[in-house]
Amino acid sequence: MVSIKFGADIAIDMRAYDYDIGSLPYVESVSYSSTYLRGWFSDGTYVSIEGSGFSYNQSTGIPNGGEIRSIYESNGGEVLVSVTGLRLAVTSLVKVAQTYTVSDDIALVKSALGGNDSITGGITPMLFSAMAEVTFSAAGLAMTSCTAATATTCFTPGKATIF
Repeated sequence: MVSIKFGADIAIDMRAYDYDIGSLPYVESVSYSSTYLRGWFSDGTYVSIEGSGFSYNQSTGIPNGGEIRSIYESNGGEVLVSVTGLRLAVTSLVKVAQTYTVSDDIALVKSALGGNDSITGGITPMLFSAMAEVTFSAAGLAMTSCTAATATTCFTPGKATIF
């Protein structure tokens, strides 16, 4: 089960998913081992990717093996997102990071969220579009009236369960 926790000031609107991992700003500093890869970006963002069996290309330093179990992102000490419970091949994230398209990012998110997963935090309401092969349930939540398109589901407050 993947658990995603957004920071209090983060708006969650997956209707127009446009986050491209390949468009992250330049990495200022990196530290890594067989269990983590950490980066500090020029805009003040800090990302920690943790897992097991991480290996790296000797000449480029690019990760080429291992499994990601969690991802944590913050900026200026404020938690932006924390993702735990992953079982994601390092090579799949590297492949997506080397492109400037969003379609492969969406495919990776769908793949990672293929089970019974939870999303908490963020600014409510949480907005989701009807993504193929992913359905959303309001388990234990009050539905809100939503002025968005009819294909959008809104949850508030707190927790959405993805089946």
